[in-house]
Amino acid sequence: MDTPQYQDHSTADELRQLRRGLGLAAIGWTAIIAASVFWNIRNESRQEIAVATSAARANFDKDQAYRQWATLHGGVYVKPDKRTPRNPYLAHLPHRDVTTTTGVELTLMNPAYMLRQMMQEYGELYGVQGKITGKVVLNPINAPDEWEIMALNAFEAGVEEVVEISEIGGKRYLRLMRPMFMTNEGCVKCHGHLGFKLGDLRGGAACGVCRIDRRFDLGDLDVALRHLVGRSRVAAFCQTSKHAAHAHAASIYFHAADYGPDKGRLSGQHIA
Repeated sequence: MDTPQYQDHSTADELRQLRRGLGLAAIGWTAIIAASVFWNIRNESRQEIAVATSAARANFDKDQAYRQWATLHGGVYVKPDKRTPRNPYLAHLPHRDVTTTTGVELTLMNPAYMLRQMMQEYGELYGVQGKITGKVVLNPINAPDEWEIMALNAFEAGVEEVVEISEIGGKRYLRLMRPMFMTNEGCVKCHGHLGFKLGDLRGGAACGVCRIDRRFDLGDLDVALRHLVGRSRVAAFCQTSKHAAHAHAASIYFHAADYGPDKGRLSGQHIA
């Protein structure tokens, strides 16, 4: 009965080698899937930033056209009310408040006032925040935050655009800011008394596009399922190989027992 025992040891060695090989295969498969997930996340993040940057530039151009239109018209007169009170920071203007020939009282809204009200009331409609700011401001509500100060410093050094992901009110935005210069007399009308003149860097115009953080999606589910299927196939193959090896060893043993010592040796020699 020596041959079956030898074959049992040989089968156990083969099983150990098989398990080791399959374990390495499972590790390799997991590494491939992990690399795929990492690449997908990185690629999607880059695409998301590119799309958000494009949206920020488009919205900035829209806001800039809106501001320039209002500036060229010297602002817009509206009826003052609780929603749109008289702007105390334009009190230095002799015609901030006027009365029509029919007795209707009107007050002036400058571009910054107009844009701020529009953003406060309608900004959530398209997830964009716009703002005019500078190191010297008429209205303290337009004072720059830490990120905007960094951008303003960059403009003073000659930078033409700053784009970065930052937080506004606890939400992550892709923020874009460009410098604003005193380009016409409409700018001097509201800001000239602060010491600015035509051609000066007045500050910056900012635009923030709400950036949705990446969540687990169908692409991640697909990758996870591929990983599970791959690991399941490896495990199934391992289990099948194990049963087959045990069955093969048992077959050798029973053949040796049926034929006796002499037949067992012959069978063992044949198998070897």
